[in-house]
Amino acid sequence: MDETLKKELDYLDRICRDIRILDEIPVDENEKILNIAKKYYSYNISLMNLEKEDEQFFNWLNGNLTFHFFITKTDSIHTQNKLIIIAEKTKEDHIIFWDLKKETDNYTFFKSSTEESISRIFDIDKIKSIKKENVIIMNSLFNDSLSEFIKYIADKEYENAESLAIPPIELINFNSSKIRYKRYNLNEIIETVGDNQFTAELLECIYAYDNEKWFICAAGLGGVLEHLLYLVLQKNNMIDKQFPDNATYQDYVGYLGRKPIAMDKRQKTMIKNIFNIRNSVSHFNQGFTSKNQCTMMLDGIRDIFNNYYTKEFNLTDN
Repeated sequence: MDETLKKELDYLDRICRDIRILDEIPVDENEKILNIAKKYYSYNISLMNLEKEDEQFFNWLNGNLTFHFFITKTDSIHTQNKLIIIAEKTKEDHIIFWDLKKETDNYTFFKSSTEESISRIFDIDKIKSIKKENVIIMNSLFNDSLSEFIKYIADKEYENAESLAIPPIELINFNSSKIRYKRYNLNEIIETVGDNQFTAELLECIYAYDNEKWFICAAGLGGVLEHLLYLVLQKNNMIDKQFPDNATYQDYVGYLGRKPIAMDKRQKTMIKNIFNIRNSVSHFNQGFTSKNQCTMMLDGIRDIFNNYYTKEFNLTDN
């Protein structure tokens, strides 16, 4: 790294400190900040010795990013504010500053982990304009260092590119799989749903299951569960403009309770139990996730598929 880039990175991190302390971004500096950030992003990628075809996995090489700077409160005796940064895929490069001190000035937020902090931020009404599905890094917490965040993005994208080197469909051979494939009707689920993203998610979970990576499997199955519930609602034309981007259990069962599905209380309890398993793994895990948790989640996914995805609902049935 040459001396010019080092000085530019010092400038980036000084700007971050100023943002946290002064509660504002100097608007006339935005273009300079973005230029240096992209220069450092490209520098990190140049160190990876990529093939040309591998560049498709790096978002800022192929499109634009908006950096969201969230100023939040802390209970630290040393600093009153904390800076959280996320990057969102957008049509143009941009920087947006969000003053969230009022919304985050509470004990629950202070004691949240990094992942929980990000999740709580996305529950704040005034940032609902951010499209969660376009955020490329969801657990980013970089106090006073935009340069570290830029490097983190490039490193994470490299890791993701490595994991995608083998197409997900090749990760598992059902004929030799250790999982009881017939019990879960995995081929039937995959072929009937016919959604490439859902297929990739499910197969990666089964790969983790077959290799006895229970935490990875259970955490991933939580996403598969939510995706399947979304597809059930979508199949029945029940997704409207009010359906939230970061839907929770309450959102899903609320919509599933509407016609034409009109899910009853007993069925909602079944889904709640699956969500409780998912939440115990994702949010309250203390270092041990069992095969039984994965099995129960697979049972729940199979039941939702059998009872809701494959069934045809219409308003005259209810």
